[in-house]
Amino acid sequence: MLFALAASLLLHLPDRAPEDLPVEMSLDDPPVRVEAWPDPQEDAPERPRGWGDVRLRRTDDAIWTLTFAPTVRLISGKTRVREQASKPVWLDLAEHDIGFGPAPGFQLSVRVETRAIAWFLDVELFRAQGRGMFPQNFAYDEGSFVAGVPYKTHADLYFARAGFEVPGLIWQGRDTRISPFFGLEYPRASLGIDQPGASQSTSEQYAQFIPVPIAGVAVEQRLSSDLTLSGRMLFGGIPNMPTPFMEGGRLYARVLSLRAEMEVSWKVSSTVRMFVGVGYQYWTGRLESHEDGNSLRMEMPLFTIGIDIGL
Repeated sequence: MLFALAASLLLHLPDRAPEDLPVEMSLDDPPVRVEAWPDPQEDAPERPRGWGDVRLRRTDDAIWTLTFAPTVRLISGKTRVREQASKPVWLDLAEHDIGFGPAPGFQLSVRVETRAIAWFLDVELFRAQGRGMFPQNFAYDEGSFVAGVPYKTHADLYFARAGFEVPGLIWQGRDTRISPFFGLEYPRASLGIDQPGASQSTSEQYAQFIPVPIAGVAVEQRLSSDLTLSGRMLFGGIPNMPTPFMEGGRLYARVLSLRAEMEVSWKVSSTVRMFVGVGYQYWTGRLESHEDGNSLRMEMPLFTIGIDIGL
């Protein structure tokens, strides 16, 4: 009779999956069931949670970024080079005097960012060419040029910057980051004039400048998970200071450097970002001794398009 009653009860039990059955039985405690917790990320929308989510490839130690950016500059300003007791005139870089047109070049940068600090190294090279004809005889460096005779001009210019940035030290929010940076800038220039019709040619090397301190602020505003608007301003220079170079006595240098730029970048993949930008650079420098007096002032709007690659 007891076996028949037990069989009847088993036949009327409801169907249950194995995971619904009790896994622990006790005469004193109720059955304990094990249920899988829902994954909170399954239905959560995908969106960046911080700056690390929109950067290029990140490792536990550092972010390495290599940047290559072709640039075009429009150069204006003035130059004058005195040699011995000559009385040089000021020559305009953009007008008929020097006649520089658009100057192509490129920028190459390496950046290493950790959670506390970011190190950077920037190198810029660009070349300008032009034509001119001055209405009067003039002296430039060791050359004496003839009025009314056409000449060709050229310049090779180089800027290198190295330093560090403290990410988010001034301000860091969900979509905005403001960071100070500090470093050194080294300028170098070569400017030459060739006047074949008068058998005159000279090229002045501005190679005696020393690295000057710079400081600035970098601002990043995230527009979306893929788009970022960023800006950068720097200033630097030195007062009239002695250099290690001798040329007719000790050479003294004076430099003022200002630069502002803005760019929009698009994150193409986890390791590649493309950007376009505009900027403006003002730079003036003077080298002077008893024998030499070289002055160069440049005002340069610039346009750039480039690529960042995470390493």
